Amino acid sequence: YLGRIRLHEQVTSDWEHLVLLTTGGVNRQPLDRLVAALELVRGAPLADAAPGQWGWAEEFRTDAAALIRDVGVLAARLARERGDLDTSRWAANRALVAAPDDELLLCERIRTEHAAGRADEVERLVTRVTRTARTLGVDLLPETIDLCQEVLEGQLRARA
Repeated sequence: YLGRIRLHEQVTSDWEHLVLLTTGGVNRQPLDRLVAALELVRGAPLADAAPGQWGWAEEFRTDAAALIRDVGVLAARLARERGDLDTSRWAANRALVAAPDDELLLCERIRTEHAAGRADEVERLVTRVTRTARTLGVDLLPETIDLCQEVLEGQLRARA
């Protein structure tokens, strides 16, 4: 063992397909390619391995979850901008399977539910994103705070 694992040339992986679908940059892909990439997602990367079980895989796990998150954010945004709220919701939810409680994905869900007029779901999602940040002991992004104020209060609060 030389510290690297490679698949046999006749074996492919969902990761390989995902990378091919996003070649050239996630932000340059049309919505249908982003949706095809998200259709490959069935769970968190290497979810069947316990954290730390495969030390070599930790960087891959993080990189894969980040790519899936980026695909989900952009797909949700593009679909919402086209007025396709069902696809927007699906894209963010599919990516959340790989990157649970990700702030950027939850913000896309908040925007989608706000556009759909679902105040109860907006409130639930705002609670989820703020509770997660408190539990982790991290600050929300300023954009997230602004979004939460806008969707719950109808405007931004004045800053000191």
